[in-house]
Amino acid sequence: MAAGFSVKTEDLAVFAEEFVKASENFLGDEVTEKTVEVDMEVGFDSLSLELLSELDKFEPTGIGNPRAVFVTSGVEVLDGKLVGSEMKHLKLYVRQGGVEMSAIAFNMGHMYSTLTGNNIVDIAYNLELNEWNGRKKLELKVKDLKIS
Repeated sequence: MAAGFSVKTEDLAVFAEEFVKASENFLGDEVTEKTVEVDMEVGFDSLSLELLSELDKFEPTGIGNPRAVFVTSGVEVLDGKLVGSEMKHLKLYVRQGGVEMSAIAFNMGHMYSTLTGNNIVDIAYNLELNEWNGRKKLELKVKDLKIS
């Protein structure tokens, strides 16, 4: 069965809030809780351009064949800044096991104040290639992170 309705733009925020409240009574935690499927825990010392090349052999990726998601625990946040036209993305510089990496966390700018001050985090990510000015380097595309 399907149904339709209209909501005035100015009432959209109130509608969304009330809809979430009403839905909590019908949906279990497994539906409303955000989860990230992780393929493997690795240290930064295991990440390399060769590994990325091997992962590229699984292309094309998409809904039925998602990109590999790695998790690394005990990652030190060295520095971070807000980026993007609306400053809602987070660019991080992190270190684990003596290896430093850059990371980009789209739509996670709200976490900036939580991460300042050299916090230790656990981070889930896809391994990406960042090419700029003819230089190639690995970058982490953050899926999720939490304070350790």
